[in-house]
Amino acid sequence: MKKIYTYEYKINLVKSFLKSQQADNELSIASFVKQHYPHLNLNSVYNWVSSLKSTAGQELSMSENEVQNKYGASANEMSLKQKFAMYRECFSLPSEEDRGAYCRQHQIYMADLESWGQEIEESVSADSQSLTLENNQMKAECQQLKQQLHKAESENKDLSQKIKDFSQKMIQQDQELAQKDKALATFAAQVITLKNFHQLFTDQKAD
Repeated sequence: MKKIYTYEYKINLVKSFLKSQQADNELSIASFVKQHYPHLNLNSVYNWVSSLKSTAGQELSMSENEVQNKYGASANEMSLKQKFAMYRECFSLPSEEDRGAYCRQHQIYMADLESWGQEIEESVSADSQSLTLENNQMKAECQQLKQQLHKAESENKDLSQKIKDFSQKMIQQDQELAQKDKALATFAAQVITLKNFHQLFTDQKAD
């Protein structure tokens, strides 16, 4: 019959493993089980450590690096955000002695922090260059839009002038047409008058 282990038993085992690993960072789970828990199934212990390691580390007030057994060069696997947080925490301490204690507590080397500082500086510089490039691209796009707007305004101005000229020409033609209509009306009146006079003269001659 398979034995059931309580949560307290499992968490205490994981705590014991983490403490042992602090003393010997090369200690493997297999070696730990062989030395202290030879009666347990190795795969079960692997699962317990995997699922309870973070909780056990918190209860032991261990740093994430300590829980993950990362120190020195392996600590560089952390994200840049995590590195920056530790870099800022360490160098905000007032003395070299305090900074040394911080490094020992988090199992990292001062050389790691100095390397991270260079990495952070390079990242900030790259981000700054990227932002500058984006800013220049935006400026170029804005300038292009301004040119297009100016061209549209110029074309619109030309169109407005053409419409204005056409309107003035239409007004002028209307005026000329009105004058011609007036002259034609006058001429027609004269023709009618002349025709009436001729008719009157012809009637008088017939009498």
